[in-house]
Amino acid sequence: MYWLVPSLSNLTIGNDYAIYPIDAQMELSHSLEYGSFPLYGPGFAGGQSAAAMTLGQIFHPLMHIARNIPGYWGGDALSIGTLLRLLSLGVCQLLIMLLFRRLGLPVLASFLLSFLTVYNLRMLDAFRYGASLENHTAFLMLCSLTVFYFLSTRKLLVGLAMIGSSYLLVTGGHPQITYLGLIGAGIVALLAPYFVSIMTQHELPSRSRLLKSWAEMMGLVALGGVLSAPYLLGFFIEFLQSNNLR
Repeated sequence: MYWLVPSLSNLTIGNDYAIYPIDAQMELSHSLEYGSFPLYGPGFAGGQSAAAMTLGQIFHPLMHIARNIPGYWGGDALSIGTLLRLLSLGVCQLLIMLLFRRLGLPVLASFLLSFLTVYNLRMLDAFRYGASLENHTAFLMLCSLTVFYFLSTRKLLVGLAMIGSSYLLVTGGHPQITYLGLIGAGIVALLAPYFVSIMTQHELPSRSRLLKSWAEMMGLVALGGVLSAPYLLGFFIEFLQSNNLR
């Protein structure tokens, strides 16, 4: 994976990664740098509002962290973005490893399983596209947190983390992966109480308790969607409704 580390190689993941996401990000960042909010992207997708430039991730924290790191405006924007994405993968693996440990697996098994869960061809394809990696890591974190919800007694902390991860999943910048991620996290939430009870050798909660837990998790994910409403409404009204070819 030496070509993922800019300090060791000049190779990149692919043309999509080196061109489209960073161009959209820098165009949006340029407006913010000079104290304005970007409304229109001249020539973008035939001439669209800035709501169409989802790869720029204007409502995602990674974009704002990147543009405030020294060197971003000096030619290192692509390397800074790559570094932040690698760090996000590490945080994602740590969360999944902690989940496996909480389920009772040994340290080595937890590390190997979390490593294979995060670093695989699906991750590389998301990395190649750029913004979709943020959707992918948020999806993995949301899946982990849905399992933690049935394991942890700290429901408030896990609930807040679920709101945050669902927000990151929606605003990641690749709407298709958002759809798939929400579906996948929903499937994990439905299955989680059954394999949690098997692995921890605890009794399965009652049907009423399960329904209540699922309803609470749906509400938490919905809150994340409410927080991302500025992105969702702009994308739907200004771009999706009038661009059936896309």
